[in-house]
Amino acid sequence: MRAWIISLFAAVLAVSLLELLLPERGGRSTRRYVHLLTALVLLVMLAQPLLSLVRGGSDFLSGELPEGTVQTDYEAIFRDAVTHRSRQELEKGLHALLLEQYGIATEDATLFFTFDADGTLTQVRVILSGKALLVDPAPIEQELTQRFGCTVEVR
Repeated sequence: MRAWIISLFAAVLAVSLLELLLPERGGRSTRRYVHLLTALVLLVMLAQPLLSLVRGGSDFLSGELPEGTVQTDYEAIFRDAVTHRSRQELEKGLHALLLEQYGIATEDATLFFTFDADGTLTQVRVILSGKALLVDPAPIEQELTQRFGCTVEVR
């Protein structure tokens, strides 16, 4: 873009210099042709970015991508969004279950979830701390294994 602006500035200077060098008398028709020619050159230079956009856009409209274009893996983005949302919902629900069933406060349980590439829950880890250390982890582990159908570890 910077090079385009500099070349446009240089062309305007060259046109101005050319008009100064034209004779004022006797060359009226020559002066008109020079004005027309320089105006066309400057218009083409001004339109160059637009022309390159249209030329590049024709490849895009035909379905071809220019070389070096990075294709976004929207499926992976969607899968990550679902996994992130699922993780938040699981965490919220599991904290509510632990509080209701076992009296374990949210701050006394740290939860970790592992998902596979398809977004399926493969492992749940619950780390107990504070007052929750007095609770037997075996029944929690057993109940969560039945609920989630995956590997559950409660410490």
